[in-house]
Amino acid sequence: MVWSSGDWLVTLDGYRIEVEDRIALSTSFALTPEERDALVDSGNPEAASLSSVTYFGNAFDTTTTGVDLVASVETDHFGGTTTYSLAANWNKTEVDRYDPDFIDEARVYKIEESLPKTKGYFSVNHKREVFHANLRLGYYGSWYEDHLDSGAITVEDGGLPIYEDSTVIVDAEVGWTFASGLYVNVGAQNLFDETPDDNPWGAAVAGAAYPVHSPYGFNGGFYYARVGWKF
Repeated sequence: MVWSSGDWLVTLDGYRIEVEDRIALSTSFALTPEERDALVDSGNPEAASLSSVTYFGNAFDTTTTGVDLVASVETDHFGGTTTYSLAANWNKTEVDRYDPDFIDEARVYKIEESLPKTKGYFSVNHKREVFHANLRLGYYGSWYEDHLDSGAITVEDGGLPIYEDSTVIVDAEVGWTFASGLYVNVGAQNLFDETPDDNPWGAAVAGAAYPVHSPYGFNGGFYYARVGWKF
């Protein structure tokens, strides 16, 4: 659905995606000594060091539903042209059917819960003569990680679950573009150096300081200055 009036533009989209026999990586299967020896005897000497195997297969069906909202308006605020933009997304994935001999409940839970169900951004883009400025606030809803694909949902069952709360990431830039072609930009991605919470299993298990599947990364702030010439 699209609505346009004057300087306003708004779009609203809904979707429902059903996938049958979806491809995924299997649960980890432990190798017996006999199976390991058979792999080595078949010409795979590297198998001598294997303790488990995984493989790809078509083993489950999913339904993903969601809504996308995008809106923007152009104004003459602050003595120039200022555009405000908003985008928001809600989505949910459900596993309708799965083969328990191929993937387990922990993998199903990961498929359904590992990505934020809500995310979006609000931005302000201002231009006045040679000057421009951008400000962007990105929102990520809560999410889940099965650290190291432990294969269990709870700690009691031997799992390594990580639950992260929602986060707002701020990006900003100011710059000047001159008629000669010279331009100067100064800015920051993740201005306030946001990172996920410390990995509760990092020191004890794998050494990773942060959850590795964070939707906004784990490198923190990135700050830059650019000088260039367009010709």
